[in-house]
Parts: sequence; C-alpha cells; structure tokens
Amino acid sequence: MSGSDTDSDTCGTDWENWISQIDSTNENDFTWKPQWKNFRIKLCSQDRVLENSSGYLDPMKIQFLMTHHFLKVQNVIRNLDISTVEGINSTEELLEIKLKSIEDEDVLTEIESALARETDEIVMKPIQRLKFTSSLVEELFTHDLKEKSIALMRDKTNIFIVGFETKKSYICKKIDEIHRVTAKKVVKLEDKWKTEAIKCFGIAETIGRTFTDVVVRLQEDNSSVYLKGRDITINKAEKEVHKLLSALFNKTLHFDPLILKLLMCKEASELFKTTLQKKQLQVVSSIDSTHLYLFSKTKINTDAVKAVVYENFLATGFSKTSQNENNFCKSNIFVDITKKQDNKLLFLETTKSSINIAGTKSLMLHLLQQEKLFYNGVEDENCNEKMIMQIADENYLLRPCDIPQDRFQVVHLICYLSCC
Repeated sequence: MSGSDTDSDTCGTDWENWISQIDSTNENDFTWKPQWKNFRIKLCSQDRVLENSSGYLDPMKIQFLMTHHFLKVQNVIRNLDISTVEGINSTEELLEIKLKSIEDEDVLTEIESALARETDEIVMKPIQRLKFTSSLVEELFTHDLKEKSIALMRDKTNIFIVGFETKKSYICKKIDEIHRVTAKKVVKLEDKWKTEAIKCFGIAETIGRTFTDVVVRLQEDNSSVYLKGRDITINKAEKEVHKLLSALFNKTLHFDPLILKLLMCKEASELFKTTLQKKQLQVVSSIDSTHLYLFSKTKINTDAVKAVVYENFLATGFSKTSQNENNFCKSNIFVDITKKQDNKLLFLETTKSSINIAGTKSLMLHLLQQEKLFYNGVEDENCNEKMIMQIADENYLLRPCDIPQDRFQVVHLICYLSCC
C-alpha cells in the first residue's frame, strides 16, 4: 500500500455520516508542527567542539525519534564505544552531546551511523494535503498521537505520517480509508472562452471558497477544471462550475466577417484582449464567422467594446485594376507588407477585382499611404499622411465595415485617394 492518489466513486454510508461530523478542530491537544528540513549533530568537550549537518539521516524520521522517543536516542548513544557521555540534549533540528573528551572526528560518523540504523526501522507515508485531510488524519490517528506511536507532519502540499515499521500495515490501512472518501474529477470545458472566463473572473477561487473540502485547479493546456476532495462534495462542485459560467452576462455583436477573421488570428486577438484590459473592460470573447460573443460578471458596455474595435482595426479593399499597367497590389511594397503580416495583424481575401484586407489601423493606413506614393510617384518626405488619414476618416475608412457590401464602396474610395 502506497500513499499515491486513487480514484473513488463511492463510499460506505457509515463513512459518509462519520466524515460529515468531523470538525476542523478536535478534542486532542495535538498541534501541527513544521517538519525538520536539516538535522545537525554537535559534540562538545572542554577543549573541542565538532558539528556537522547530517547528509543522509532523513530529517523527518529523526524528528520522530527525537521528539517522541528521545530516551531511545539517549540509550543508543550511551551504548556506543566512545568517550564517556556526560550529557545529551536536543533542540529543534539539533542533537547536542557533551563528551568527556573528543579524540577524533570519526566519533561523529559513528553516532550518525547508529542513528541511521534506528531510522531504518521507521516508515514515513505521504498523502496529498487537501482542505479536509488534516482534520481527518488527526481523527483517524487520535489514539496513536496520544501514545506517541505515530507522528504527523505537513508542508504546503503533503501530510506525512511517521511511525515504526511495526505500524506500517496499520498506517497503510488508515491511508486507504482516507482514499475511500477522496475522489477526483476532470471537468472538460468545451469552449475556449470558458477557460478564459474561469481564469479572468476567479471562478476557480470562488468554487474553492464555497466548497472548502475540494481542491480546484484550472488546467489551461487541456481546457479543463481539476477537482479533488471529498467524493460526496465533488459532484456539487462540478455543478457549481457550470452554474457560474451560465450565470455570466452575455452580449452578441455583429461585425464585418473580415474583421472577425482577423480577430481569430493570434497576434490580432492578443492585441484586442490587451486593449480591452487597458480600457478596464473585464470581458472575455468568443468569435465565429458572423458574430463576436462577449461574457462578463457585470453588465457589458457594448459601445465601449465596439469603440475598441473601431479604434484599432480597419477593413478595406484595394483594387486589382488600374488605368495603366502598374498595379499597387502587384508592387513589392504591397507584397512585402501583406506577406509579413498575413494571418497575424492582417487578414486577406482575394476576389476578381480586389484584395480585401482587415488589419490594424496603423498597418492599413501605412498601406493607404504607400498606395498614394505608388500611383503619384511622391517621395516619402513630401507625402502628407495626415491628409490621407483625414480623407480616410471622412469616408469611414477608419472603422470596420458593419456590412460586408460596404467594402465595395471602399474600393472606389481607394481609387479616389490614389488620384489625389
């Protein structure tokens, strides 16, 4: 029997009734103490002091001996063939031995070896520390704690049950009983927005506060929530996850499909999320080919979200036809910009007469500027970008088209700009 985690789907009725009566405190005088991390042995005589940190003595096993069976430790040391022992004292993580004389340093090794033989007769079993297991372990080992035949220690993640080898089967049996009332479940989140919502809105923390005997962890890599705790509470916690997600405020916004495809690109999506955060808009979103879906713990300011899209992204079209042989869509500058940013901060769709592009406003204005330079042969330093921005703004180029057909009007406006 090991201290590893096991699944549990059912438990006996008597166990359920008994476990439900356990309180976080009990009638014992037991107090949890931190486990030792290092153990030192110090030898003293009138003219010499030796001290070392034991490298191979298990700190928790020696802690059990020192705190529960110190007389045994004293007898082991006094029975060694060393100089006369005048006194043996112990403090936390330190064994101090006063000798009549210290002839050489080998005496430290001899004492350490003797203690190691004693710790070989001690077993230590770990179990995962959950929110209810500390009180449960105390209750299960009440009698043993009073007799000091068992020691309990814990850190932030585990509880350690320590005792003599003769108690091994007994300890393992008790651990098995703990596993009987401990279950784990993985709640799969079908939609990506749910994973983001649980992270953004602190839903995992809320579940943890509501069900104090359940550990809740969001696993972003596989879009799931991991639950572990008392089996009689796990199902309630799972239902609460779905309940809190379904209780979120939600809104549906319509945008140009080209803009929506852009927002599905990783870089553009991150820019959108970052901008929402800067505007203190606590929403998460989901996108399909026609709509932007918003979710929040509070009422959603749709006008503010629209403004974020309009102020940062632009959809427009560039004509593939021209009055002469030169065409901006075939130019090196156009190809270089679009190739570098395609499916990142730009998204392109090609038709017979135009290339329709959605992108960040800065990139789109850069393309508009380069098109004007291309058709008019104007040097960069003589190009008035402010004029282009003003004309574009007046002709609604600075905000995404709410209706896809508007892009055909934009293509003609691009032609107008190129003739300015």
